[in-house]
Amino acid sequence: GTAQEQWQRKDLQSQLEDKRKQEVKEQIDQHQKKKKALARTKGKIDKKRRSSSDREKKIFSLYDTKQSHPIIEYLPSKEDSESATLTPSFVLEVTWPRVVQFYHPSSPRCQALQSIYVAVARGIKRRSSRLPVEFHAINCGVYREVCEQGFNVKSVPTIIGLRSGRIDGTEITLPGSMGAGASGSNEDRAKDVELKVEFIAQMMGIPLDIVKGHSGAAFARPMGVDVDSGIDVDLPENDIPGEDSIESSIP
Repeated sequence: GTAQEQWQRKDLQSQLEDKRKQEVKEQIDQHQKKKKALARTKGKIDKKRRSSSDREKKIFSLYDTKQSHPIIEYLPSKEDSESATLTPSFVLEVTWPRVVQFYHPSSPRCQALQSIYVAVARGIKRRSSRLPVEFHAINCGVYREVCEQGFNVKSVPTIIGLRSGRIDGTEITLPGSMGAGASGSNEDRAKDVELKVEFIAQMMGIPLDIVKGHSGAAFARPMGVDVDSGIDVDLPENDIPGEDSIESSIP
């Protein structure tokens, strides 16, 4: 009888052991399933975040597109980012003039100025064969410290010109229309862009090629500007006056 009882106990222990192993196996299987499900969910979330981030990047950079050529959107190099410099490298490239627009993508005035800035840049580039000119744009929503501390920008849009051989800039207040939807014919809009082209060229000391049938004398000495000092005196009012403050434009 004792041998039979021992056998029964061993058989019961064996059954209990098998049951525990089965339970552990089931727990492991369930854990693996949950882990895989979480990984799939995380992958979907990460994909959505990347997609959302890409969309935001496209939405929140007005000039980082082929359509905005020749504007150079400020995207600091890895070295500049690591050194946390507030002076973009193009400022130190004094061989040629540089024009810089500081903007915030959510500002209606900056949005309205976008196509005008591109058109003016193209107009100057076409007529400045004797001297290269660069046009830059800095997103103050992304690089706020560069705008505020590096350039002392208080509102957007702000345009600053850096002459050849200079690293200190002069603020440029454009004459004429400041809105993409300005009234008038295509000819009127073309004349408005030409007005700005000659204005910037005069302020920046950029020699422009003569256009056939056009005297180019509109800014022999631009109204409201002391050409020697580059200081604004009494500029004509724009049809969209005013600016968005940094505080109201930048979260």
